[in-house]
Amino acid sequence: MSGHDSAASVDEWSDLDEEEAGLRDAFVASVRELYDAGTPFFTKEMIQLAQDQVDEIAEGSVSTEKVEHLGFDGKMHSQSLPPSYFFSKIDDGILVPIVGYKSFEALTILPPNRVDDNLFVSVRVSGSLRLINKPPDILQDDARCAFNQYFDLWQQGKDWADLKERIRPHLSTLPMTIDKIIGFGLGVLTMEAGCNDDDGWVKRCSEQHALMLTLAKMLQEHTGNSVKCFAQDPAYSNTCKDILGKRDVDIVHGDTGFLLVDENSIVLSFSPNVPVRQVIADLARPAMMVCNMISRSTTREWRRRGGVNISPFTTDPVSPRVMAMKEEYIELPINTVKSLGNSAVYIRNTKTSKPPQGQSTFS
Repeated sequence: MSGHDSAASVDEWSDLDEEEAGLRDAFVASVRELYDAGTPFFTKEMIQLAQDQVDEIAEGSVSTEKVEHLGFDGKMHSQSLPPSYFFSKIDDGILVPIVGYKSFEALTILPPNRVDDNLFVSVRVSGSLRLINKPPDILQDDARCAFNQYFDLWQQGKDWADLKERIRPHLSTLPMTIDKIIGFGLGVLTMEAGCNDDDGWVKRCSEQHALMLTLAKMLQEHTGNSVKCFAQDPAYSNTCKDILGKRDVDIVHGDTGFLLVDENSIVLSFSPNVPVRQVIADLARPAMMVCNMISRSTTREWRRRGGVNISPFTTDPVSPRVMAMKEEYIELPINTVKSLGNSAVYIRNTKTSKPPQGQSTFS
């Protein structure tokens, strides 16, 4: 698929002059050309390099004045940041270094009044604001008790029973070599002291983690092999890590969960803040994915409302490459589990599935 959706045009609410608009459009055209040629926009080498630099910046062992990124054009690109860019106080927080991602949409559907940096970079060193005087979380024992209750309700409840029965007929098509489940952005298991979970946030996050654990048990019983659980979420507190650790869930360092993804893995992700499905589409073909329903977006242009530009895509948009990946999977819609939203189970169809371009064939 080529997916030639039109980029935002220069109109009456654009601040770009003709030359700037021309440079932007030329950049977008070059990005699309590389994409249509099958060039991977996300590789494990890119992610590892960005994670290494994030770690070095956090340790103070390297300067931020010259950060190197591996671009999807195969070249190294430099990014210069002020020496005090990270760890300086901003309002009630500090900016900490993290690995950042740019989706295909973020690179090609630009706001009409903004010129991008014109770098062929989709994985880079970015920043995240962390509150300094954040209200304390509920006590660790209370948080663990709450998670245990949600887990028991999930494990014994109708939602898991129904989902398990939907998956069971397809177990025979899954490889017996499945050895891991990786959860991306499944959310925190704590809330501020004195607050109630009125919006169901902790319940949703707890059930998503419970799904990971019960799915691992189901696969272990089917294959007779150990299925290890991994979780990646930069928002985890020490309490979250302790709760999950006692359930034998490994909390990966930074964004290294992506480095674990292969054809023997299962991926879980629901409305993450990074383009997880696009990253996966370039890295591997997991045996199973449980994620938001994969469907083509119908909105492709920026809108203006109250003086603010409204993006036409989410943080985990469905790109043409994700749509193509979907064709290699059997889709089992999930529309009855509130904590999973409008999601689906995707089971790899071994008859039609093929590795991403540039990746090795399935073993």
